[in-house]
Order: sequence, then C-alpha cells, then structure tokens
Amino acid sequence: MKEDCISFFSNHIDTLKAIYLIGGEPLIDPYHNIILDYFIEQGRSDIAITYNSNLTELSVKGTDLVEKWKFFDNVILDASIDSHQERNDYIRYGSNWDKLERNIIRLKDHSNVKLRFYPTISVFNVFTLIESIKYWLDKEYIQGHEIIFNILEGPEYFNIQTLPNKSKREIRENTIQFTKELFQNYDMASAIQLSKQLKELLQFLETSHEGQDNLKAFREHCDKIDQLRGSNWREVFPELIF
Repeated sequence: MKEDCISFFSNHIDTLKAIYLIGGEPLIDPYHNIILDYFIEQGRSDIAITYNSNLTELSVKGTDLVEKWKFFDNVILDASIDSHQERNDYIRYGSNWDKLERNIIRLKDHSNVKLRFYPTISVFNVFTLIESIKYWLDKEYIQGHEIIFNILEGPEYFNIQTLPNKSKREIRENTIQFTKELFQNYDMASAIQLSKQLKELLQFLETSHEGQDNLKAFREHCDKIDQLRGSNWREVFPELIF
C-alpha cells in the first residue's frame, strides 16, 4: 500500500542517508516511483540511491525516471550486464541490446548518475569476456574499475570450472595477453582493478571439474530452453560446441 510505503520512510526521513533498491526489477516497481516522489517532496536530494537493475527500462507507468533522478545528487545503477549484443540478449533473456545500449548512452549524459557493470561469469560469456570488456571500455560506457565480476558456481554445468582443459588453456592465454594490454591502453585505476579480477578468475578456472556428464547436462538444458524460446544457442555461442 502507498500509505504503508510512505509511513516507513517518513519515520526515518530525517536521518536517512542512502537506500539500496533491488528486485525483481526495481525500476519498473510503482512503489519505487512513490518513494522518489516522497524524497523530492521532502527536499532530500542528498539521499544516495543505489539500484540493482538490468537497465531494460528507464520509465515506470509513463514517468521518465532519468528526469526524476536529476533532483538527486547521487544515483548509482549496478547493472546486470553479462555480455554485449546478441550474446547478452540470450543470457539475459527478455533484454534487447539495442535498447539497452541507448539507455546506457542516455545515462552517460548525466553527471549525477554513476553506472557500474556486474557481469556474472559463466560458460556462456567467459570465452568472449575480453571482447565485451573492450567493447564497453572503447565506447566509454564504463571505466575498468566500475566492472565487477560475479563468478557463477551453480548450476555446475554453467560453471567455468567444468570446461575442457583445452578451452581453459585458450581462455588463460587470451586473458594473460589482455592483462598486458590493459596497462598499455587504459588508465591505471582500470588496469589495476581489472587485472586483479582477471587473476582471480583464472585461479577459479583452474580448479578442475571437467567431465562429460556436465557437458551433456549443459547441452540438454540449452536445447530445452531453445525449444521454449525458439532460439539457438549453437548459433549464438559456436565456441561452446565441443
């Protein structure tokens, strides 16, 4: 209820410094819009607002959130973005990369809005993670120290530790080469942060859980998903055809 929502925040409005909104998808939650209106009515532009979002929508019930965020000093969007273009659309089913990219570009025009990307690393994106990072950095959507990895552990057949050893060697070689390029081509803060995370990623990768059962389970799961969606994982991720 709207009254309950307002009542909760009114009890803390004088001391409230920050809120963290998660989902579901918080940007399309109408109660979230009520919260913003209340903060604006109270003149609390100093409240820091952080979201965990997929950035697929920047409006709720006809209200442009970007316009509403202009009132606030500090808005942080922690975006669940795992790849780019059609690969991201497959992994994050229901998203549309073209629309998502337009949203990112629009947000970059607002100095009070900060973006951070939180890719979840799995068998789907580990082969092309470097490609995605370069894409994001070269288009200046994000800085390297604003990319934070979440390494997936389950289900096991999506865990990168289950990949064949040949694939792991390929990933390791490409990652080491990119780590060298980081310090040559990008700012120091980005290079340090990303190289640290890439090192941790390789350490995780090298723990062995290789097995044909996992590969079989992966294929069966993706085939079932494709039947429901009308998609084709083999076309989107040819590197996963072992």
